[in-house]
Amino acid sequence: PDDYANFSSECIELFMEVMKRDKFTGDAEEEQKILEYRLKSNHIKEFLKILEPEAGEYIVKADMYVDIYVPWCEHVGIKTVTHHNEFWKQFKKYSEWSEGRKSFSGKQVRIIRDVKVSKKSTFIP
Repeated sequence: PDDYANFSSECIELFMEVMKRDKFTGDAEEEQKILEYRLKSNHIKEFLKILEPEAGEYIVKADMYVDIYVPWCEHVGIKTVTHHNEFWKQFKKYSEWSEGRKSFSGKQVRIIRDVKVSKKSTFIP
């Protein structure tokens, strides 16, 4: 709660500075604060920005959480959602990708279809 109050105060101060200048300056410190705000307000939406559509590509669902999402959270310095089911609930809410199944050595695994980690992303697992 105190963190959010402090963060809110910083956001209001930044907003007032932007209103005075009538534009963003591109200041790296301000850009970092904007990113921090977006990460704190809805980090799943920010996570989705490292993914891009790619027909025929897929990510194994279990790998998405363990090998991509968790390391990404560590990379950007935020905590993961407390349970992977909550991650998938939010992922489905904010993403456009659908689930499917794929057979590996006779075993069915769940996948996210037509998606890959963007090569443009600064985060590569």
